Amino acid sequence: GMIKRGSRGIVFTAKASGIHLDLILRTLRLFDEQNAEQLPVEVWFSESKVPDSHPLCSGSRPEVRCRKIYDPEGLRLTEVDIYASGYAFCIYAIALSSFQELIFLDNDAAPLRDISNIFSNTKYLETKQLFYADLWGPSSSYFGETAQPESPCWNLVDLEPYPTREMESSVLVIDKEEHWDMVNLVLYWTRFGQLMERRAPRGYQAPVWGDKDLWRLASLFLRKPFWIGIPVELGASADVAEFERVSIGQIDPDDPGKILFVHQPKVLDAPRLPGLEAGYIREFCPKHHFGPLASSAADKPVLKRCTFAYSYTDGALEYSSAWQLHKLGATTYEVMQLPGPNRDGSHID
Repeated sequence: GMIKRGSRGIVFTAKASGIHLDLILRTLRLFDEQNAEQLPVEVWFSESKVPDSHPLCSGSRPEVRCRKIYDPEGLRLTEVDIYASGYAFCIYAIALSSFQELIFLDNDAAPLRDISNIFSNTKYLETKQLFYADLWGPSSSYFGETAQPESPCWNLVDLEPYPTREMESSVLVIDKEEHWDMVNLVLYWTRFGQLMERRAPRGYQAPVWGDKDLWRLASLFLRKPFWIGIPVELGASADVAEFERVSIGQIDPDDPGKILFVHQPKVLDAPRLPGLEAGYIREFCPKHHFGPLASSAADKPVLKRCTFAYSYTDGALEYSSAWQLHKLGATTYEVMQLPGPNRDGSHID
């Protein structure tokens, strides 16, 4: 359970059977194809046995260490100590991993390129954490509860509401030594369950769905700055009347005009799915609007139209998404948006 100072690696969670193991193995083979730097990998299981017969844990991948949370010869934790089930499992795997700096990957978040250089990205070096936003925010007509102005989460973090997105926790980059206070706060919230349990212990509706927003809320509570990437909805048609979301694309820290991770649930062929040929960025379009947009001061930042071309082979977007820096201002958090150049050289202002 000791963190090895200076260590870097990738953390996954998995069930001991089913497609989860094959999805992680798929991701490791993508790294092989990309000639990526071979970072060490920990795959965490909550079951009592590790699937030693699967290629992931059989020893055929020397960079992989398969670990059990409830291991009498390892961490010596029991279900009485921690209840690592459901969404909470991801939190414990991140906290208990031996890596100081880590990339947590959901097993269905497939990388298009080498991700080992994330640790040298200037945004990461500035804040020692990188987050990715979900699709939902205060203007959403459904979902996005923790970002709504009336959410009790604003009382929890003692801040005035400001326009922000919920967080998507399928990809997380963090230096645990730099943010050990945040790790412990998220562990506290997870262990006692008042925020994320579906059946909250005191009769009120839980204000957070699963684990996905705990890291963002902990950053706000501790007044830490953070970078968060605006996602791109990926679909099968560039026709604005026919666009339908199939996957979520998370952008490259070095180039917000390219997708780095394709979040496609339980599909082994991801990330290069020929059916994905269009993108849509909810952040830059009025709610529920499809079709041509007139550029006006009131609507900026705005795209000429809501859907645009996406290349499933290299992740290139016709229009760039953006990274946002969230930082404490005079009364609440302030947001600085940093878009990349569009493919025609223009920028979203």
